[in-house]
Amino acid sequence: MTITRKLAVGYAILVLAVMGWAWWTDVAMLGSRSEYLAPDTWLILVSMPASLSAGLVFEAWPDVFANPLMQLAWLSACGLVQIAAALLIAWCIDRIRSRAA
Repeated sequence: MTITRKLAVGYAILVLAVMGWAWWTDVAMLGSRSEYLAPDTWLILVSMPASLSAGLVFEAWPDVFANPLMQLAWLSACGLVQIAAALLIAWCIDRIRSRAA
């Protein structure tokens, strides 16, 4: 396994772990009056370039995006897209290196 693939897999593990933590916390505290924003904040940070689109989506569909679980679903989708992009980039780099050798 090359370093690019190791980095992509490590990133995927990190995003999936934070995503699971965020979903577990948000669903567990759905009926609670208090909020625990650390998992959601970490999910925003680990999926940073794609998660910046959340503001545009909120402006386009404020009624749909007002639901906290919909916000979490959007951030999760951003993280999954970035995982796919990282794995695709690692695959392309590995393929280029194998052709050059």
